[in-house]
Amino acid sequence: MAIYTLEPDEYTLHGFFSPDLSPVLTIESGDTVRMRTLDAEWALEPFTTFTPGGPPPGRRATTKVEGPKGHALCGPIALRGALPGMTLEVRIDTVRPGSWGWSWGGGELVDGEVMHFWTLDAERKYARNQHGHRVGLRHRVIMLG
Repeated sequence: MAIYTLEPDEYTLHGFFSPDLSPVLTIESGDTVRMRTLDAEWALEPFTTFTPGGPPPGRRATTKVEGPKGHALCGPIALRGALPGMTLEVRIDTVRPGSWGWSWGGGELVDGEVMHFWTLDAERKYARNQHGHRVGLRHRVIMLG
């Protein structure tokens, strides 16, 4: 069984699902794929400023494939021997957060928008924002079988 790493780049990133996309990787049953994803704004690096009403600043990932820009998806990945209509079992062993994140709220319902820039500590299971507020991180393990 092989182990592959799939990084988000201009060849592997897409913002939509389509059967017309060519696989960026073909694997055998039982192989492992380690992949990294991007945030909802396709950011390649953390950012620490925000202009209300505008997109978060910073360098964004691009793709060679034209189409809608939904959430950043890596792939597609083909499974050798799989045919249309087959049911596949995919097991997710581990999900590890990155070292940073952001969240925002406000707009029409709240007077102004609020943006929080988080430093994430997956080992200690907490996040701290730019104001020093700290919140716990937790995860849920779901067993498939």
